[in-house]
Amino acid sequence: MKDHEAMIKDPKVWTEAVLKEHERMEKCGVFLPIKDAKILTSTWSMKLKADETKRARLNVRGYEQIAGLHYNETGVSSPVVDEASIFILFTLMVMARMYGALNDEKGAFLNGDCTHDEKLYMEIPEGFEWFYPTGVLLLLLKTIYGLKQSALEYRRVLLKAMRGLGLLRSKADPCVYYKWTKNGICIWTSWVDDLLSIGKKGCSRRERKIEKVL
Repeated sequence: MKDHEAMIKDPKVWTEAVLKEHERMEKCGVFLPIKDAKILTSTWSMKLKADETKRARLNVRGYEQIAGLHYNETGVSSPVVDEASIFILFTLMVMARMYGALNDEKGAFLNGDCTHDEKLYMEIPEGFEWFYPTGVLLLLLKTIYGLKQSALEYRRVLLKAMRGLGLLRSKADPCVYYKWTKNGICIWTSWVDDLLSIGKKGCSRRERKIEKVL
């Protein structure tokens, strides 16, 4: 749904969704207001989820980025779990009577850093005008949806979180992580910002709460 269509249809509810997005971005320290620089423009994506939740997501227009200035050309892709690994893990889950849980990390890409000292400036997004004075630009201190490097930078954060939980990375699939606990093995897989964990009932809850580490 286009942002202007959403605002016309239900302005109050969608405005609240925009404000929540701004609050999330401020909490993650995503940007810093500045006065003058070459800028990237942005657009909104409005999504009505299956549970009737209205989600407003701010996206930078990544096609405006300049290679070597706004991103490193070798850092624009992130690996995802192999299809064969998914089949094996589902089979293991059934045969070993394990439990599975999906983890949808909210605002996942807002956790990434600009690791190559990129200077990314963004215009004030529509709906954020009342937070900043006229003429101000936003210097991105964190990645955001739409940037070419966002997926890979989020993966760096994810790997750090996995290590912090004591999970090891599979040598066969870089997107499978595991840890032996007193209740058996706990296994995680990642598909960009979508995560699946499986393990026996009673498998340490700490291993199931990756969002607390991110």
